[in-house]
Amino acid sequence: MSSNNPSSPGYLCAFDRVKEATNSIGTGNLMLLGAVEKYVTFSSVYPLFDLVPYVCVHDSEDEWEVGLGTLNFLNFYTIARERVIASSNNGSLVDFSAGTKTIFATAPSVILNRGVPTTNEFRLSVSFTAVSTSDVQTSNWLFLLPYTGNTIALHNGVCWQTVSADIASYPPASASIQLNGLTADTNYDVFAYAVPAQIGNSLTVALELAAWQSDVLRATLGIQDGQLVKDGDPTRRYIGTIRTISATETCDTAQRRFVYNAYNRVRRKLMVIEPDATWDYSDDTWRQVNANADNQIEVVTGLDYDVVALMANGRVTSSASGQQAAVGIGIDSDTVNSADLFDTVTVKSDLVLNPHATLLANQLGYAKYVLLEQGAGADVQSWFSDDACGLVGHMMG
Repeated sequence: MSSNNPSSPGYLCAFDRVKEATNSIGTGNLMLLGAVEKYVTFSSVYPLFDLVPYVCVHDSEDEWEVGLGTLNFLNFYTIARERVIASSNNGSLVDFSAGTKTIFATAPSVILNRGVPTTNEFRLSVSFTAVSTSDVQTSNWLFLLPYTGNTIALHNGVCWQTVSADIASYPPASASIQLNGLTADTNYDVFAYAVPAQIGNSLTVALELAAWQSDVLRATLGIQDGQLVKDGDPTRRYIGTIRTISATETCDTAQRRFVYNAYNRVRRKLMVIEPDATWDYSDDTWRQVNANADNQIEVVTGLDYDVVALMANGRVTSSASGQQAAVGIGIDSDTVNSADLFDTVTVKSDLVLNPHATLLANQLGYAKYVLLEQGAGADVQSWFSDDACGLVGHMMG
């Protein structure tokens, strides 16, 4: 028994020698006039209201259509054209002209050749390599680049197809998108979908973006055969998330990881180091290290599968022994320490000590991790960097 759900091609049935005539015109239902000699009717093998894979060909005009329809009966049998797979009208419904047409059952190639839904051998990148080896401070292009291979499974509205990117030029122009007309400081989900290639009859890959509702809230993603897709449109496969820094740019640096991959994730370094050699801070309240707004790491994550792992390190001494100081890590705050572990060191006037703090977090969307310091509230605490005061760690993306 087949299914009357067009999104469930695994249950479609194909039968031998099913062929009838029709004289229907326009884009409406196809009225079935009976079997061609030596063939059988659709109604003899398909249950009523069942999903039927069909081909309709005009006997004397260059008009043809491959699609999925529903077998109906109201005084006579018809096939209601539910979804066009291919046609002489560039994949749209054919407005059939007068004359006899032949309509027969088929097994569409997009179903016979369907891909494995989990296939995705690409990574998102803002450089010409799948995994950037250096900081990209600004980019107004986003690329989908081959990583473990050159194929991805994309849904065509009927089933999954394995599609290859056009890599005749590098980076592949058909698997990229220029960032224009976006909103600054906003998360965008990235979706891949299939488009006709410029040469031949094959398909290639294109990208589109969808803005989040806030830094931590997106529109709901849908699920098609276990794969994340755009809600209500399985032809758009979710492949990652970016965050903009302007209406036309994003970045990917150790301090601002704004390109997140949902597939083929690798460990990406996170790091910020205080540039000043020394400064004083003695208050017993938390603040951003050296009152420097750059002492923070910003990331965007599209899925909460993995954690962001961070370690803070400081160097401090005091004008008098016995005073305490600490470093911490704030989550979206420069006054609240959210570190999972941190040590408060008792500093001495003749010794520089190194307080530490660690944090594991998996906040979905945009997050800012702030390097914090806290003095003793008495005497003078002097802090030092010498490339040893900073926030370091990693994330998967």
